[in-house]
Amino acid sequence: DPSEGTMAYGRYSRGYKALGFAAGSALIAPEAKPEFVDSYEVGLKKTFGRTFQLDAALYYLRYYDLQAPVSVRVGPTTVTSFVNVAQSVSEGLELDAIWRPTDALRITLAYSLDNTRIEKSATYVDVNDNVTTSPVSLVGNRLPQAPKNKVALNAGYSFFWQPGTLTLGATYIYRDKAYANVFTRSYNEAPSWDQVDLRAVWVAKSNKYTVIGYVRNVGDTKGYDAAIEATQRSPPLLNGAQNLELTPPRTFGIELQY
Repeated sequence: DPSEGTMAYGRYSRGYKALGFAAGSALIAPEAKPEFVDSYEVGLKKTFGRTFQLDAALYYLRYYDLQAPVSVRVGPTTVTSFVNVAQSVSEGLELDAIWRPTDALRITLAYSLDNTRIEKSATYVDVNDNVTTSPVSLVGNRLPQAPKNKVALNAGYSFFWQPGTLTLGATYIYRDKAYANVFTRSYNEAPSWDQVDLRAVWVAKSNKYTVIGYVRNVGDTKGYDAAIEATQRSPPLLNGAQNLELTPPRTFGIELQY
């Protein structure tokens, strides 16, 4: 704590994840060995005046025997198994900013940058590759389901009335492209996407009840949780078609808390 409103920190931790089994898939090698990680983080938390707060952190995670998903053939079907990636890294930056210029207005921004890479690994066959069936190295590939950039921007404004408080808010979300498994290939790529959410919250002055109304994904835009080449069909599609796991479409809702 070098000064009032300022805190700097450094942290190290060691993580462990137990071994696991892929059950019910008749795999020759269903076991994934335990996973370990060394985690390093340095950060700064600072308040500027009475209205602005910034939290920043740099992190570095080194994984040993990371349990990562990979597709394998079992007879005529393709199933997901887990393999141990010998060494891999996730490093990046996390920023959280809160600006409250008045009691009524609050704006927050969250941003994360995540650079991932596989540094040491055995070779594996990519069963979704229609060109070659030879084992390939994973070194240099990204870690699965790890978008490089993520952003969330939120703004809320409150109206303070005699019966209660009405807060109107809007949130913008962006997620960068990500890959479904350890093969950083175009057919495993879930495209980047964004969406806007709206929210209204009424809180009675007595605090006895709250009414929440919301619209998620206002623009009804397509978002992608995962993607993988559509080779699980008979015959396989060779034109780059993908199986996509989509985020929810436009959703309306209302909630009453008493």
